[in-house]
Amino acid sequence: MSLQTNAGGTSYTVKVRARSVAARTYLFGSGQCPYRFEGNLVLVIRIDPEGEPVNIKAQGPGAAFDICSLEPGQVFALALTQLAGVWADNPDADTRVHCAIVPNPVQ
Repeated sequence: MSLQTNAGGTSYTVKVRARSVAARTYLFGSGQCPYRFEGNLVLVIRIDPEGEPVNIKAQGPGAAFDICSLEPGQVFALALTQLAGVWADNPDADTRVHCAIVPNPVQ
């Protein structure tokens, strides 16, 4: 069975630590990942409606780059192809980020 073709996806919640506690909290991958992801999947990110604003950043080929800034309740989706890690940082306080990895509908 392949997540890309046979499953509807997987979801999870990440507790993003306040900027005074941790510089970044990974939502996908890590800072130690030696290669970029090759699958055709999408990461859907939703900030808890009672949470704090966060900045979403990623590491792919080259330097790390900004994806977006999300306010409480906002949602964003990004393709994971060629990314080694996606993280959230800079909340004023701990906040929950809801994530789902789903097959990319665009082939």
